Amino acid sequence: MRKLAVTLGLLVLTSSAWAAERYTVTESVLLDASADEVWDIVKDFGALDKWHPAVTKTNLVVGEATLRGAERVLTIGNYEGMVRETLTAYSDEDRSFSYVINLTDALPVKDYASTVSVVEVGDDLSLVIWTGDFLSNPPEGQPDDMAQAAMSGVYRAGLEQLESLLSQ
Repeated sequence: MRKLAVTLGLLVLTSSAWAAERYTVTESVLLDASADEVWDIVKDFGALDKWHPAVTKTNLVVGEATLRGAERVLTIGNYEGMVRETLTAYSDEDRSFSYVINLTDALPVKDYASTVSVVEVGDDLSLVIWTGDFLSNPPEGQPDDMAQAAMSGVYRAGLEQLESLLSQ
């Protein structure tokens, strides 16, 4: 019995050493546009390709873009992978939506949940905040913190493109 307890203890220690690291990443941008104007661009869960440069196609495959349970499939650039996401919360009043990734072979994450929100700062000034919480799932041989840098880059690219669209 003692041998079994020692063996189980070693298994627990070993498996926790291999556990994926949980990260939270938040990126934001202050925009010279009203919150309503920004929300009009961001709010369509079925149209991320309209404001994110890495997304070449968004297919809404289940439900409606403003209803919980809607699912979208994203095509990322020329990459042959995809990302499948489900809308978990949506509020026009709060100008925010949340979603989870169900399946991806394009991003080094798993157990991913995210929220995008637009906050009114002034009459023609708004803050867009994109936050994600996830476990790292890097390719073999890559560092665990790769996921944090990758998701920060994804958020920054989208927010910078949004800023560019609104300054035209």
